[in-house]
Amino acid sequence: MLNQSLAGYALSVLDTCDRAVALAEVLLEIGDVSRLPMYRDTRGIALSLTDDPLNYTQATEDLSSFIDFLKTPDAASTNYSKAQLAYFITARQAIIDRLKQAPPTPEQIEELKTKG
Repeated sequence: MLNQSLAGYALSVLDTCDRAVALAEVLLEIGDVSRLPMYRDTRGIALSLTDDPLNYTQATEDLSSFIDFLKTPDAASTNYSKAQLAYFITARQAIIDRLKQAPPTPEQIEELKTKG
């Protein structure tokens, strides 16, 4: 879903993102802690690319949730390196900061495509 969002199909994947988040909320109840933040991250990216300021609040909440998760010991379950986790935090914070001003720039979108 992230790749489709970055390829210009953010609006097309939002329903799937919402369903993935709903499923992950159920999985969280049985102890699967890593899926919800990951799916919220994907939905947050998609929402941030819709060019609809009404979606930016939810995008900010989703991306902030992902950042919060990456700062916990549970982030080790993702198998990302410390450097990758630090990059994700920085990149998502930059998107949040940008959403408070305007939509993501083409440069931010391209960086997400190449680095995640």
